[in-house]
Order: sequence, then structure tokens, then C-alpha cells
Amino acid sequence: DHATFCPSRGVGLADFAAEEPWRPPSLVLERDPPEHTRFRRVLDQVLGVRAVKELRPRMQAQADAIVAAALAKGRVDGVADLAEAFPASIFPDAMGLPAEGRDHLLAYASLAFNAFGPDNALRRAALAEAGPHIAWVTERCRREHLAPGGIGAAIHAAADRGEIAPEEAVLLVRSLLTAGLDTTLHSLAAALHALAHHPAEYARLRAAPELARAAFEEAIRLES
Repeated sequence: DHATFCPSRGVGLADFAAEEPWRPPSLVLERDPPEHTRFRRVLDQVLGVRAVKELRPRMQAQADAIVAAALAKGRVDGVADLAEAFPASIFPDAMGLPAEGRDHLLAYASLAFNAFGPDNALRRAALAEAGPHIAWVTERCRREHLAPGGIGAAIHAAADRGEIAPEEAVLLVRSLLTAGLDTTLHSLAAALHALAHHPAEYARLRAAPELARAAFEEAIRLES
């Protein structure tokens, strides 16, 4: 109900009609129709069922490798070794981002998440250190830095077809990259936290792996 809740004025606690956004607003999250509809149509093309299915084998292999590396350590940090490691590696690869400088990504994801909240110490600290991370992410979302065949290149191809403007393609790549990091790592961390604190539920999941999606969604609901 965008007429009532008006995402173009922000989806966190900040009201963009009363204060300056910390970065150019997201073309998907912080836009109202009909603009939102135009940008969402591009994402529906690049994230269709076929495209996602093609990513699955590579994501499965990366997940297996990350779990194996974590187990080899003997003591596992669920956040650093699993919840952060997976999206911070596989999603930038899928987007076509260069490998150099990816340490900016987790800091940027933390910034994006905290920016939705109140103007407290967490938000102020994140914004105070934001400059280099915002600059790196914004620059790497440009066409010349993205590998051919990736999701980022596919978004820029929509600009070639005239569906969006070239600068809109940069912001759309940034929006998707952000969405693939902050909420993903928080959700994975929430699931690990819930399963660690509810061993009986973990035992149920071990006995019936087909419950994984339900367990994941319930963990997010419980944590929130």
C-alpha cells in the first residue's frame, strides 16, 4: 500500500521528506510505482527462475567448501565462518564484482542495515566511517568493473535496450548487491542462533532436512 506507507520517503526510521538520505535512495526499496514497477521489471528478468537455477550448482559447491573449512577449524564462529562467509563470497561472484577490495562489502552491508534504525551510536559510528565503503561499492557497480555474464552485466544490458538509464543501472546493481548481503547474513546468523539454542528443533531438522526452508523462515520470524 504505497499510497499510505510511501516507501519513497524511506523504509526505516528516517523520513526522506524531512532529512537528507545517507546515500541516493534505492531504486527498488525506496521508490513508489510507477517508477518502482519499471525497475522491478528489470530485476524480474535477470533473477528469473532459469537464471537462479543456473546459479544453484555453484552456490552449493561454495556452501560445501565453506562448511568444510569451518569444520576443519574445530571451533566454529557461526557469524564469521558461515553467515558472513557465504553471501560475502558467492553473491559478489554472481554479480560479477572484482575480487580486490571486497573487504568493503561487509562494512557497507553493516552500514546499510544500521542506517534504517534510530540515530544512535551504532548508526553514527557506521556513517562516520562510510565514505571509503560507499565510494568503493558505487564505483564497482559501474559497467567497466563488472565481469561479462554476471547479474550486474545483465542489468547494464537493460540500459543498452533503453529500459533504464545508464546511471540508473549503476544504482540498481548497488541495490541488488546490498540486498544480497545485509539481510542474507543476518538471516543466516538468526537461523544458526535459533538452532543452537533449541537443540530439539535442530534434531528435528537433522532427521528431516526437507524442513530446512520452514526452519529458516521460522528463525527469521522468531528473531524479529
